[in-house]
Amino acid sequence: MSESPAGGGTTPWRIIFMGTPEFAVPTLEALAAGPDDVVAVIAQPDRPAKRGRKVHVPPTIQVARRLAIPTHQPARVRGPRFVETLAHYDPDLIVVVAYGRILTEAVLECPRHGCVNVHASLLPKYRGASPIQWALLRGETVTGVTTMLMDAGLDTGDILLARELPIPPGANAGELHDLLAPIGAELLVETVARMKRGTVRPRPQDSRLATRAPLLKKEDGLIDWNRPAREIDWHVRGMTPWPGAFTFLDGTRIVVLDGAALPQPADAPPGTLLKAEASGLMVSTGEGCYQVRELKPENSRAMAPQAFLCGHRPAVGARFSSDRGVS
Repeated sequence: MSESPAGGGTTPWRIIFMGTPEFAVPTLEALAAGPDDVVAVIAQPDRPAKRGRKVHVPPTIQVARRLAIPTHQPARVRGPRFVETLAHYDPDLIVVVAYGRILTEAVLECPRHGCVNVHASLLPKYRGASPIQWALLRGETVTGVTTMLMDAGLDTGDILLARELPIPPGANAGELHDLLAPIGAELLVETVARMKRGTVRPRPQDSRLATRAPLLKKEDGLIDWNRPAREIDWHVRGMTPWPGAFTFLDGTRIVVLDGAALPQPADAPPGTLLKAEASGLMVSTGEGCYQVRELKPENSRAMAPQAFLCGHRPAVGARFSSDRGVS
């Protein structure tokens, strides 16, 4: 790849789009509305939905079908067959947005001008599958989106463009996702336009500044009440809406959806319920207190503390715990 990748000037590029979830939709729609030709959309296969076992069609495939763009959902992306599928479209560029699979060098070398990824962090920070969540889990106040030229590493390619976004106070991962997705679309459109004009200069990432953002698992949501209240706040926000920050109270699994760290001291062991009021459930932590302001008991809907207290009457002094059998 040259220092300043350039190509077709005003000639439309043939672009293959690879992306699966909702985060990728604004970028796909922006590309499809622009001067270039989206010749194919590739996403992961349909999956059974969590409830009812109905088939879930990826959001990008739904958009592509609406726009009459050819689609592919291969079970495997390693091997010559997938590369042959890509080569059939004679692509100038492949755009990748949260596709969910690691691409081989043969795929990366297929388009004339390489593969460009839209990543929801300010690289080299938060390389990996869950950058939005990890930015919140680490208490960041600023995040953003980066476009990069993909290489064989995990989010290690040269940076093309980046745009910062201050994280709104109290925002959770779902809300931050919705703010970053359209920024990613705008940045990608600008990136492609500047690549065509030859006015973007790739710059290597400084790996000394790199941090990781590995895929989250359900068990990662467990709240550790020994941590300071501010870190529990980061945890709740980073785990919402998925996998959900959870704890146990009187044997009941409870997902904490919203709350706030309070600086007042806690004169009780971490996890102790200090107050149970309509405005919130006050819980002691390793440092300060955390007020639960929205929660979801298992087999129930999300609710405010007032509604929770109508059906549950936890005693002040009860303990939130990491185990169903501890109280």
